[in-house]
Amino acid sequence: MSSADDILPRWFDSVSPIAGAWHEIDDHFGLIGWVMDSRDVDRSFAVEAVAHGRTLARARTRFLREDLTEFAGRAPRCGFCIDWGDFDAALVRACLERDGVNEFDIVIPETGKTLPRFSTVRDLQAFKLADLYRRLNGADAAPLLSLTAAEALFGQDAPAATPEIERARLAELGFEGFVIAAGLFDPAFYALQSGAAFADAAQALQHYLTQGEAAGLKPNPYFDPAWRRRKYPGGDSGLRAYVEAGEAAGEKPCAVFEPGWYAQTYGLDFARQSALAHYLRHRDKNIFNPNRFFDIAYYLDGNPDIRDADIDGFSHWYGWGQFEGRIGSPLFRVDYVRRRYLGGQRTLNAFDYFMDLGQDLGWEPAPGVSEKSLHDLIADNCAPGPLFEDKQPLARRPADAPKIVAFYLPQFHAIPENDEWWGAGFTEWRNMPRGLPRYAGHVQPRIPRDLGFYTLEGPDILRKQVELARAFGLSGFCFYYYNFNGKRLLEQPLETLLAHQDIDFPFCLMWANENWSRRWDGSESEILMRQDYRAEDMPALVADLARHMRDPRYMRTADGRPLFFLYRADVVPDTAATLAAWKAEFQRHGLDPVITMAQTFGAADPRPFGFDGAIEFPPHKLGGHIPNINHQIEIYDPHFSGAIRDYASVVEESRKAMFNDFPLIKTAFPNWDNDARRQGKGMSFAGSSPRAFQDWLAELLAHARTQRFFGESLVFINAWNEWCEGAYLEPDVHFGHAYINAVARALERLSGDGLRRIVLIGHDGFPSGAQHLLLHIGEACRRAFGLEVEFALIGGGAMVERYRALAPTFVGAEHDEPWAALEAHLRELRQRGFRHAMTNTVVSGGAAPLLRDLGYAFCSLVHELPTLVSSCGHEASYRRILDCAQPAVYPNAFVKDRLDTAFGPASHPAAIRPQGLYNLPKASGGAALRARLGLGPHDKLVINAGHADLRKGVDLFIAIADQTARLTDRVHFLWLGNIHPDIEPWLRLDIAQRGLKTLHFEPFNPDIDAYFDAADLFLLTSREDPFPSVALEALSVGLPVAAFANSGGHAELIASDPRLGLVLPFADVPKCAQVLPDLLHDPKLFAPEAAAFRRAFVTEKFDFRLYCADLLRFVEPSHRTVSVIVPNYNYARYLDERLTSIFRQTYPVLEIIVLDDASADDSLAVAQASADAAQRAIRIVPRDANSGNVFRQWKAGLDLARGEYIWIAEADDSSDPEFLATLLGRLTAEPEATLCFCDSRAIGPDGAQIYPDYKGYYREFGDAGLDADGRFPADEFLRRFLSLRNLILNASAVVWRRDALADVFARLGPEAFQLQCAGDWRIYIEACATGRPVLYSSRPLNRHRRHDVSVTHALDRAAHYQEIVAAQDCALAAARAPGELRETVLNWRRNLRESWRLA
Repeated sequence: MSSADDILPRWFDSVSPIAGAWHEIDDHFGLIGWVMDSRDVDRSFAVEAVAHGRTLARARTRFLREDLTEFAGRAPRCGFCIDWGDFDAALVRACLERDGVNEFDIVIPETGKTLPRFSTVRDLQAFKLADLYRRLNGADAAPLLSLTAAEALFGQDAPAATPEIERARLAELGFEGFVIAAGLFDPAFYALQSGAAFADAAQALQHYLTQGEAAGLKPNPYFDPAWRRRKYPGGDSGLRAYVEAGEAAGEKPCAVFEPGWYAQTYGLDFARQSALAHYLRHRDKNIFNPNRFFDIAYYLDGNPDIRDADIDGFSHWYGWGQFEGRIGSPLFRVDYVRRRYLGGQRTLNAFDYFMDLGQDLGWEPAPGVSEKSLHDLIADNCAPGPLFEDKQPLARRPADAPKIVAFYLPQFHAIPENDEWWGAGFTEWRNMPRGLPRYAGHVQPRIPRDLGFYTLEGPDILRKQVELARAFGLSGFCFYYYNFNGKRLLEQPLETLLAHQDIDFPFCLMWANENWSRRWDGSESEILMRQDYRAEDMPALVADLARHMRDPRYMRTADGRPLFFLYRADVVPDTAATLAAWKAEFQRHGLDPVITMAQTFGAADPRPFGFDGAIEFPPHKLGGHIPNINHQIEIYDPHFSGAIRDYASVVEESRKAMFNDFPLIKTAFPNWDNDARRQGKGMSFAGSSPRAFQDWLAELLAHARTQRFFGESLVFINAWNEWCEGAYLEPDVHFGHAYINAVARALERLSGDGLRRIVLIGHDGFPSGAQHLLLHIGEACRRAFGLEVEFALIGGGAMVERYRALAPTFVGAEHDEPWAALEAHLRELRQRGFRHAMTNTVVSGGAAPLLRDLGYAFCSLVHELPTLVSSCGHEASYRRILDCAQPAVYPNAFVKDRLDTAFGPASHPAAIRPQGLYNLPKASGGAALRARLGLGPHDKLVINAGHADLRKGVDLFIAIADQTARLTDRVHFLWLGNIHPDIEPWLRLDIAQRGLKTLHFEPFNPDIDAYFDAADLFLLTSREDPFPSVALEALSVGLPVAAFANSGGHAELIASDPRLGLVLPFADVPKCAQVLPDLLHDPKLFAPEAAAFRRAFVTEKFDFRLYCADLLRFVEPSHRTVSVIVPNYNYARYLDERLTSIFRQTYPVLEIIVLDDASADDSLAVAQASADAAQRAIRIVPRDANSGNVFRQWKAGLDLARGEYIWIAEADDSSDPEFLATLLGRLTAEPEATLCFCDSRAIGPDGAQIYPDYKGYYREFGDAGLDADGRFPADEFLRRFLSLRNLILNASAVVWRRDALADVFARLGPEAFQLQCAGDWRIYIEACATGRPVLYSSRPLNRHRRHDVSVTHALDRAAHYQEIVAAQDCALAAARAPGELRETVLNWRRNLRESWRLA
């Protein structure tokens, strides 16, 4: 075995472990060398240039030295450079002139050791102080090489000295000139390997080509000829073959650089530029990754010492960091690859092996979830997860919100019985560590956070629990009550509550009346405590319950009856008789409790048992019949025999069970997982998340507002603290406060002003695409939807005043600390009631953690592609978007896939929503523009528009114009947009030198109509463009579009149908010039029907208002779109009041369509003036001639409407602000319902109230069914409220589901327009005939104007009567009415004829 001394370089000796050398003079940088301690190769040393005892300059070791990797085991950070600028020139002169000294040394002050001068290419001994002085004063010494040695020695720490060289210059420069100019040959790097001295770079390259390549020497750090010979046997593995053909064919230059991936990720074209040359030139910027398995942003974020040292991140990790245990990317785990494939050998370079052989052999770069060790899985689950949230308590509880009650387990304290059965000091906490992750996504064990592993032996924890519950909107606890044949267990928390009246929180009881067994499931086996229901125990049981019920905090119904729940009805003997005896005993205590059974163990209907009502206790009932999904999930535990079910399926079952024939309290659970009790044998639900729980709870709350339980609006949650069943709201380590935050958000959603305000966050006001998009999103939200909007911009720019003209606008750049000011502003907005937000770019998405922490619901729009993200240094901002549990919204799959490839996918659901088109140009004025440009009638015009820079491909546009001009002078090219100032002088020079007369540039002009009208083709030459709106604008006026393949989502769109245009080879200028003249004469592409298709395609697929509405649904999933149709005929005097009542709705509307039926008054002017005054957008659709039937206007409005719901708001009526929010809340909670209507107040022509409501009219014939909110099966509603009279008295009081109303009109056909007055009645009858339920709100939120000029009053009485008869006959037939109802109708008709004096 060799000793350490055998492998030490000759500068080290066994006496001194510290050595080094000064070995280079770099013409640009200074004196270069290294110092290393063989015991600690990264130890930092000071070095000084010293002459005659005087220190001339100082430096420290800080650079990586890859050439010393063989000795150190990795690239040590031991290099130094004493910069020319660090020398004291005056002191050097003094040493020469005054002291007569011409020698100087570089020394290590710490040891006093002088560094030897050692160089294989230069005689450093001859470099004297006089030479140094001449260097400092401009007398250049002869350079060693044309390229700096520092770049070779220190990697990225020296800037590249070569300019960008395109592949097109290969023929011009020749191979040797090209590889030197492009940086593919690094002479200094090569000189160090060969040990030879060269006069210049050309000589060094010749040596490499004739000798070095065959010997396996490298021309640069990332081209390895020896590796290539092994990788590509039988082919030419040399540098020439690689440069001329190999790279474009997909070959790699070495194991760790992936040119194909690199070019695709960063938008390079192999035909134009070498990927390897690009990386070598730019790796010093720390923004480009050489392969998909290393992430420079991730590495620097996780290793601030490397970031702060300003060194090449990949070189550090590859040569050093991976051996230190540093992680270069989540996609590659060194320890995993070593352990799984390399026998755990830590001295091997795992990344080299993986990139060289592992990928071909199918190695995994990192463990999949299933490959994580049990330790890894537990560690993940015992740490904050991706859905973790800090506390976001309820800001304001809605006044009419239902009460939320959580079941409470009083178990967490020791009792003698549990000590005996389970061991001393037992509580459920002991079971918690037994929960283990058994399958993918299984979060176990669960660890409490804020309250810790508490004990309930005193009042302190109970007080904290109450404070926590109240802060998030809970109204009470339902304690489990344990009484076994007169023996109480786990009573201490309840007794503590009774004894401390200052703990002011409502409570009620559920008797857990099952046997206690050793199996935790109440079975008859291994019984620990028996429940026998002995008659002699009943009086004491009731007396003890009554003692609790007399507490003033005990929960009661609206009429004062205590709430009492029983867990199991099925085990009570002779249940009805037993229950009657209990009630009689309660009465002796002066109590009449509402005794309610839980829907458990097959007992669902309380009536056969004699209970007053029922309460859901999921997963009982709701989860009982859902099939297991074990086969769909990756199981880790080979012994697992438990049941895995789908959380979403439970929610769906809950929706199906909303309405019952008996009083029922609905219950939700955040999760259920009893693995801690039944290790590997229990039941759990996959797919639970705080958002899913929040949505479910919000539905139940909306339902409980109308479906009351003995006068009370109640919703229960299972549970507050069932830790061993995974059903708890208390904060834990993995989710934090996320689930209890969901309770607060569900309550906030319930408030009438749910989605009323939104803050839109952009990165600046620069006039570019994303900034224009954000402005138009704000305009749609403000003017169309009626939201309160505020903008928050991080930077300033020319568009700031346009933002401020629309809505209040915060600009971070106007503050000393923009991000700190933004945080303070967002906090202030939150306090003002803003709860929703949207970020519009990757930069502004950096605010995602702020929004999350402040409790905003938000989405992040992502338009950028990887090259732009990386080149601008925005990887960290993008990762913040990925890490926040909110939707990221991409414009197309192309953008998402590219970003996923570059940075990995988001840990939460992402959405793809094509961007809508906010600017619809009109093709006009083209003839004048063509004349101004000098185009003849047979000339063709190809245009592009946008900020003219390299990303947009302005250089390619010029080159295509140039090559096309060589083929024909009848094709002109025009670019509309300002040229980037950095390239404008060069482009102008280029154009002038080319002498192009068919190329035109015009500055940005927002009036683009004439350019589209003049053009024949839109040519998009962008190298990388996510989804440019200008392409949609071109299609919208009928222009075909040509674009490069793989340049963005627009290319995929164009490729989807040949009528849209043509996809061209990426950046292939000759091919484009060859194709365009023929394309411009393609009869199919330019046929009128093709242009019409393009226009219709954009109108149908890219509606901007629907796009914005979908974005709102991403931030508020409960949001639905409503189209308001305002039929009007000569109601100018009421229109302002009507429209104002619509503008003031607390629920946003998608659109307001005013249908004017050829009014003779000034209705049109009034409508527009009303909209202008309110700064709202409306659509006015006038008719030239009156339709003759208002229901034709209904149908016309329906055909124009795009919303999911329809409100026909008649022009002479009005409404309360809560009208839409109330009715939409009912409809969204009841997806099968066809319509929802409310009661109305009757007002006169002057607006004075006539009746406060119509309830007296409704119950005139004895049916009080419309006195309270209701949900009516279609046949029942038809029979009770439409057969005799139409009790939907005013169409303005109705909100329709759009598909339901469309179905009614389709079913009726022309019959819908045959009735003048009773047409709405006929429509409601047909709606009921579809079998879908009808919803009703008893609140008079509509104002029904009664006056003599209405359609009803204008109709002749005889005709009116005939319409009534026709409607009644339809209703009676549809309802299959019994004879007694028919007789009632006939009697009513006789009375009406007499009243109206009809024969």
